[in-house]
Amino acid sequence: MKILIIRFSSFGDIAQCMGSLPVIKKLYPQAEIEWATKSSFTDLVESSKIVSKVWSLSSKANFIELIRFGLNLRSQKYDLVYDAHQNMRSLILNIILFGIPKIKRGKNRIKRFLLFKLGINKFPKPFRGMHSYIEPIDKKSVSITQSLTFDSIDQQKVRDLLSREISSYIVLAPSAAWEMKRWPIEKWIELVNLLEDQSFILIGGPEDTYFKDLEGPKVVNLAGKLSFLESAYVISLSKGLISADTGALHLADLMGVPSLALIGPTAFGYPSNPQSIVIEKDFDCRPCTKDGRGECSRNIYQECMVSISSDEVAESARTHF
Repeated sequence: MKILIIRFSSFGDIAQCMGSLPVIKKLYPQAEIEWATKSSFTDLVESSKIVSKVWSLSSKANFIELIRFGLNLRSQKYDLVYDAHQNMRSLILNIILFGIPKIKRGKNRIKRFLLFKLGINKFPKPFRGMHSYIEPIDKKSVSITQSLTFDSIDQQKVRDLLSREISSYIVLAPSAAWEMKRWPIEKWIELVNLLEDQSFILIGGPEDTYFKDLEGPKVVNLAGKLSFLESAYVISLSKGLISADTGALHLADLMGVPSLALIGPTAFGYPSNPQSIVIEKDFDCRPCTKDGRGECSRNIYQECMVSISSDEVAESARTHF
């Protein structure tokens, strides 16, 4: 039996969707499981021992290239397709892969309209993203952590970047794609100062230049220096992760690494596994956004995040890590 999973992006969604792999393998133990994704996420998906092959599509692929990609997939003679994306690209692939049984993860567009336009929340509370990828396959299963393989990366190079002086550390992921779901940088600085006996590794993208405000003797800034899989490796070696609703949080969740999740305006960023602790504040306007885009309705901008104190995060880190 051959099964194809379709999920092209994003970083966090790929990580959450990978949580469904052990469930699929449990239901279909003899199946070959393959995955179609964007080329930038190939290494991350390939790190799962459950995935036998990854089909990579360039993010710049045009319509003709997508059709060729779909025809190539059709020639593989799949027995089941799990469309975990439900976007225009996956819709075109579904048409090309006609006649093959399909499982689809719905977008819940009516529920999204009610929540983000009318403030009526019909989603589960909290909405655990990894569970939402598992439910279309098996409603009874829960999230299962998995070990990723890091044979394809230069592990020694990454360990050298960590600094010879740091052997035990907490990973911090201060950035996020959209500013409204970020914990303010001054809070991160306070946190580092409060946890005076801890060492830290910063992960993020090359655009996160404000991380320089966090640099110091016990903080190693690796923003922009790691691939997605290398970031996963750094997280796997850590005592734990502190992050808002980011892809890094969902990677830690996937691997069973303890984490502190700072959740504010977003609806779908909650971690799924019990080793993850959520820190949040109760405001009647929450959640107000899918991913951090939009405008804050509070008199105090980003009040749901600003109200999370560095003291409470530090205390949680002391007890959890």
